[in-house]
Amino acid sequence: MNRTRRSYRPYMESATDSPRGTEMSIADRSGERHLTIGMKNERIKRMLLIGVSLAAGLAIFLLTQAALRSWHSDELQRIALFWNGYAKLYIEESGGWNGLQERLQLDGYMYAGQSSMSISFYEGAKPEKPVAEVKGEGMAFAERKMPVLTDGGVVGYTVVRMSTSLQTYGYVLLGGVLTALLVGFAGLWHRRRLARSREELAYEVAYSCLKQLDTTEDNQATGRFIEDIKAQGAMRKGAEAAVAAVHEAIGDLKVRKEKLETVRRTMVADIAHELRTPIAIMRTKLDHAIGAGEALPLEKLLPLHDETIRLTRLVRDMQELALAESGHLPLSKTWFSLTELAGDVLETLAVQDDPSLVETEWSCSGDIRVYADINRIRGVLINLIGNAFHHAKSKVSVHVGLSSLGDVYASVSDDGRGIEEEERKRVFDRFYRGETHRDRRRSSGLGLGLAIVKELITAHGGVAEVSSVYGEGTTFTITLPVFAE
Repeated sequence: MNRTRRSYRPYMESATDSPRGTEMSIADRSGERHLTIGMKNERIKRMLLIGVSLAAGLAIFLLTQAALRSWHSDELQRIALFWNGYAKLYIEESGGWNGLQERLQLDGYMYAGQSSMSISFYEGAKPEKPVAEVKGEGMAFAERKMPVLTDGGVVGYTVVRMSTSLQTYGYVLLGGVLTALLVGFAGLWHRRRLARSREELAYEVAYSCLKQLDTTEDNQATGRFIEDIKAQGAMRKGAEAAVAAVHEAIGDLKVRKEKLETVRRTMVADIAHELRTPIAIMRTKLDHAIGAGEALPLEKLLPLHDETIRLTRLVRDMQELALAESGHLPLSKTWFSLTELAGDVLETLAVQDDPSLVETEWSCSGDIRVYADINRIRGVLINLIGNAFHHAKSKVSVHVGLSSLGDVYASVSDDGRGIEEEERKRVFDRFYRGETHRDRRRSSGLGLGLAIVKELITAHGGVAEVSSVYGEGTTFTITLPVFAE
């Protein structure tokens, strides 16, 4: 893994650096737009409900008024006929209108309880003043005038008036208001039930989708989102939180999809690039041997053997990385001393490098033992310490100890150029290699070493981290649980 200022493949940088900020800004604008539309729709629905409630109240008011008028009309017709017959019988019995007022007082039981009715009796064809009357209460709103006929002629008239009071209109108006309120409350109750059903459905769908859309490498997003959702308490807030979590997961999934697609395209190009050189060397030498019709001497077979080893290493690294990423990497765990293992690897690599150029520093916190796959951890340490020797200017430091949480860790430091901040988050990406400064001791690689380190440590339940100050050096730290099945 080469750690430098810029990538030698600009298209890799632009493709793998996902526009997360752009995605979030687009999501935020989309969320604000949906929220605005939702609030507008909510206001429209609220105004519609108010309109329907008022319309229902007005309809009940008008219908009640119409029913009262119809009933009053029929009642007025009946009463008018009754008192017209009463006047006719009185005239035929007494021969005139005299004494009618006194007779009405005696027959008061006949109109008792009808305070809303007024009755007037008029004598002659053109009456001016009633000869007798019964006065009612309230405001007259309808009357019926009928001639009194006897012996084939009109001897007078009866006028019956129906009255009503403000109390009656108040009752009618109250009925309309109560109807409007009843319709309004019924509409609100129905809307709340529908909203509750929608929130429950949204919660269930979002919760189900959330389990399918978990895109984090540590598989912790679902649990974190579920805790946030349950902490909301109310169903509405929980549904909103669940939908927001799904939106976030979909956004992460989109970003990861774009990144994987970019990795897929570049991986094919990188593998083809790495395979081209050894295959070309091997084919050239074999073509020369075939053309010459002679067997290859031993000194010419050695480069072919080296290229075969390089291809074998590439295939092995790709296989291990694929197994680790899919979670099917076999681990043969045993108890061993991480302190001794790290010391042996450091001593071996220090001998291979020029001791006069790079100084080594070793420290530990006692004999640290761990339950893990010793061969995999040895490969991790070889990769990290080997990288440190490649990049160090004068010193490589290795320290093994116990963390405050009880986990074991091994840190490897060098005093090389370091890694810039924008490249630091990509050092564990497969096929990523920074642009190197020229160094006679630095060898080229495919860019799989640190990606394999991360996946192997993750398979053990641990964490691989990097810290660096550009111009001063870099420290890689692996943390492992002491015992984890």
